[in-house]
Amino acid sequence: MKIHFNLLPPAQKKHLATQKVLRVIIENEVYIIAVMAVFVLALLAMYIIVDSDANTVTTAQQRVQQDPAYQEVVTIRQTFAETHKDVMARTAMVKRHYQWTRIIDTMNTAMVSGVSVEDLSSHDNVITMRATAQRREDVVALKEQFRLVEWKGKSCFTELTVPEADLAAPTNLVFTMTFTIDPVCLH
Repeated sequence: MKIHFNLLPPAQKKHLATQKVLRVIIENEVYIIAVMAVFVLALLAMYIIVDSDANTVTTAQQRVQQDPAYQEVVTIRQTFAETHKDVMARTAMVKRHYQWTRIIDTMNTAMVSGVSVEDLSSHDNVITMRATAQRREDVVALKEQFRLVEWKGKSCFTELTVPEADLAAPTNLVFTMTFTIDPVCLH
């Protein structure tokens, strides 16, 4: 067994303890700085690699865009986009298109013999018909016939109106009938 005696004066002991603490602090700071330096160098290396890749990609993209084949593909794509837009517009127009032939045939079969149509106009689903009737009863019969017209279980002609002033004369009366067509009958 060895016995050590510390015969140093207290001031020197304090100085040695301070040097030891200072040495440990400096060693730890050096380690931290070294780790941070490695981290900064790694970040710098990643930045250089990413920047190089970005430049390479930009250069390659510029070369591809200048290629005549690429320009042809862009032109074809634009043509497809314009054609698609036209097709969608025409499809929408066809969906909104009404089957007026069916309505006119239906009106023809419901027409009363003493009535002749002079003018037929429409605004959306509202029809205005100007006609001449031989007798007042023919107008009333026409109105009733139109109320009975159905398509797929729905009444086609609704809101039938004939101004009462048009029904004043008993014979040879010119009248205007306004009615609404159910959209089910138009498609």
